[in-house]
Amino acid sequence: MQSVLMRHGVAQALEHSLGMLVITDATGIAVYANEGAERRTGYSIAETIGKKPGRLWGGHMPRVFYDSLWEELGRRHSVIADIDNQRKNGQQYRERVHIAPLVEGNKEIRFFIAAQPFHLEGDGAMERFGADFQQLFGTGMRVSEARFFAWAKRWFATQTETETKTDLQKQKGALGDFITSELIHPLCERFAAREEDRILVEAAQADAREFRRLYVKYESLVKRYFLRHLSYDRDMSEDFTQETFYRALVYLPGFTATNASYGTYLLRVAHNLLVNHYRKKQTVALFDDRASEDAASFAAPTSSVVERVFDSPALRPSEREILSMKYQKGFSVHEISVLLGISENATKLRLSRARKHLRAIL
Repeated sequence: MQSVLMRHGVAQALEHSLGMLVITDATGIAVYANEGAERRTGYSIAETIGKKPGRLWGGHMPRVFYDSLWEELGRRHSVIADIDNQRKNGQQYRERVHIAPLVEGNKEIRFFIAAQPFHLEGDGAMERFGADFQQLFGTGMRVSEARFFAWAKRWFATQTETETKTDLQKQKGALGDFITSELIHPLCERFAAREEDRILVEAAQADAREFRRLYVKYESLVKRYFLRHLSYDRDMSEDFTQETFYRALVYLPGFTATNASYGTYLLRVAHNLLVNHYRKKQTVALFDDRASEDAASFAAPTSSVVERVFDSPALRPSEREILSMKYQKGFSVHEISVLLGISENATKLRLSRARKHLRAIL
């Protein structure tokens, strides 16, 4: 049990680290990316998975550079080099990359790992990381799970996410199995619902009658949202639910699938309907003198102030997303868990961590 918790703790530390970590398969296709990669490149994790990083933010060096890089990697050598990359918004930047092959016992390359600890501060930090990276991955030998865990803890975990050296040395599993089970598979599960929605949306765009499958999948989610925000008025909630799906159907031909599930889009439509509903009620109330006087007796924070708080660049992308869903859009823990494709306990844990980070920022 302790071993399972430790593996999960290392996976969580890597996922939420400010440092960038990308893992590709033997053909160079990204199979894992963490939040640090999203912050650094501007490409969401969903946009990165299944693509070659060199075609997203790379490809700005001479051809001979890449030929030499892949030749070294093919020899089971690590590569540390300064290269030019480009963020999703078009901004170009130069950074030092650390890339290495991860080999199995027979020295077959199973994965490639790219790590950029641009969050490190202090003189010589990058050089120390490079030396450690070279020592761990640069020999062409199989890296043990214990050594990888210790490396991840040194460079990617926070000060509170630590285990003893003895605990780490107890890890005897194969590193490739850890990467597959704790890093890659959870991402696949998270994006499986989004891929399923993309298929359903394309089918509905080709034949509107197929929209019923999206309706069946998300009708209860949307209805529960309205019930909760309309004091469990079932008739009104039913009307708003039907209006939500009607609007979604009207705009279906021009809908473009994004990295979010279709349920996220539907709840955004539902949220906008609810906001407009209450705005109309407030407009009517202005004609009531007493209501007008009551409204003038207090000053509510402006939406722009709230948006600036939740859009703070000091927050991680996943933190901004989950805080916005909870406190700006009013989604419940259950709704958030459905939209993110994670358990309710995992949702509560992420909310708790995001609130703690936000309090520190404020």
